[in-house]
Amino acid sequence: MGANASSDKKCQPQPQAPIKLDATVKTFRGKIDDIELKIGKADQEARQWVAKQSTNPTAKARAMQALKRKKMLEKQRDEMLATQFNLETTQMQLEQAQLQASTVEATKAAVEQLNQSKQRVGVDQVHTLMDDMAELTAEMQDVQAALAQASDIGVDADAEAELEALYADQSKAEEDAVAQILAGPSAFEARVVGAPATATTHAHLGAALAA
Repeated sequence: MGANASSDKKCQPQPQAPIKLDATVKTFRGKIDDIELKIGKADQEARQWVAKQSTNPTAKARAMQALKRKKMLEKQRDEMLATQFNLETTQMQLEQAQLQASTVEATKAAVEQLNQSKQRVGVDQVHTLMDDMAELTAEMQDVQAALAQASDIGVDADAEAELEALYADQSKAEEDAVAQILAGPSAFEARVVGAPATATTHAHLGAALAA
């Protein structure tokens, strides 16, 4: 089994190190700069020989050689510029491919994390949790309603007792007023002078006088 595992590892594609084209592009740029200098020198040499054509019989041939060398260098420069452009294009495509690969890996990792989270918290579990919350909320509302009802019952009983006490006080006051009337006019007048008269008092007074 160990041999099979080793062979399987060998068969699996190994990740390649990222290719760096920066050094190659820089090398081409340096060579192109050198060729540009040589082109400038060849042009200058041709102009110098042309200036000497009246005094030097070989000036024309030398000027022609300098111009031919210039043309060859220009051709070489153009070819190297084209190669440099292709390298830069390849480099940009490579960087874009590496960025896409990184994006895919990051997306893959995110999807795996989402799947793990989904396995930890399933839809059924969420539904059960929401049902439990709804049931708990309903029970709390019932308890609150029961407490409020009990409180209202106590308030009603106290208010009813106080109302009965007021009625009892009123009845006693009326009975006292009638008793004062029956006891004599002087007592009734003292009662009237000492306390404000009410409609009920006047009614009892009229009934007593009529009797």
